[in-house]
Amino acid sequence: MQRRTVLGTSVAVLAALAGCSETSEESENGTDDTDDGDGDELTIETFDYPEGVDEDGFDSNLASVQQDYLSEAESVTVTRESTFEMGDHESDPSVETAEIEGDQALLSTEQGGTAQEMWIDSMSEENPVLLRSDDGSNVRYLVSEHLHEIADDADGIAMLDAMVNAASFDATELDDSDDTPGVVFESAELTDEESLRDLEYFDEYDAFDASATVSTDGLVEYEYELEGATGDQMAVSTEAITVENLGETDLGEPEWLDEGLEDAVEMTIELTDDESAVALTMEAGETIPEGSFVHLHTDRSLDGILDQTVSEGETLYLYSDGEELRTAVDEEPETDSTFDSQHFFVDVRLETGAPAYEGEYMPFDAP
Repeated sequence: MQRRTVLGTSVAVLAALAGCSETSEESENGTDDTDDGDGDELTIETFDYPEGVDEDGFDSNLASVQQDYLSEAESVTVTRESTFEMGDHESDPSVETAEIEGDQALLSTEQGGTAQEMWIDSMSEENPVLLRSDDGSNVRYLVSEHLHEIADDADGIAMLDAMVNAASFDATELDDSDDTPGVVFESAELTDEESLRDLEYFDEYDAFDASATVSTDGLVEYEYELEGATGDQMAVSTEAITVENLGETDLGEPEWLDEGLEDAVEMTIELTDDESAVALTMEAGETIPEGSFVHLHTDRSLDGILDQTVSEGETLYLYSDGEELRTAVDEEPETDSTFDSQHFFVDVRLETGAPAYEGEYMPFDAP
């Protein structure tokens, strides 16, 4: 595979974490000289680099070092901003803020007028995640056991690991514009194009630009721009991560937690005796309105539209009519179709796209 050009465009980054002290004195030529507090001028060469970093670049285990650095701080706030373009389509910019303290986290995302908040009471996959979605006209809550992958990636470590493995980095400048200095690194040469797929999956890649800023303790900001193509569509993906408030992030339970636990839809899922339909009985939660989109993934994927509301105590039946998904409420349908699989995943969303319910059914003896 042809190696793509790695551009050297600088992406401005600066940081504010505890690090080296600095003093400034007027030099003979009228410019300010910065020293490291011991009388030595602070330069890229004399900078006190954290573990996994030196002036020649990053160690391959830098992501693990950074993860330990965040864990030792016990709390942190991580902000990631991303954009995506493909062909003539440009997605709304997304801004996600993750406040992490110990084993709990609150993720807040804003994109295209929709705000979502995700409460993780425990990073253990045995504990479900509570999602709050507000599109300006509806507020919905969703309890999910399938969102831990998003939560696990909230600290930006996976992105950092892919960046470090994809390219080599060189120290390019000392940033002493803040009270705490840092060193800016920029991508120099692409070393593993396959690692770019962990950032964004394209059919081919044309350019990768990345930069990162380190303090004396660890990375405080890093970002990339990735250009490529999927099919005949050109694509551009960007992402930037800022790490701040280490040891100072005070996370409390969100004020909407009790409301969310009460309004989130709970359903039991089972296959009807003749295996012709999937039955979902609503045990609790807010009514799912007519017109909501329903997706059923089993031995095949089927999509349909809810033609009436479903409320607590009612049973929603999902069955196949050829290639389409049909629905019925509190009346088991008469149909000749059957499902060959006994493993089901159901996803229900409002007309606005807000998540209303998701659930999975898999009996112990299912393959």
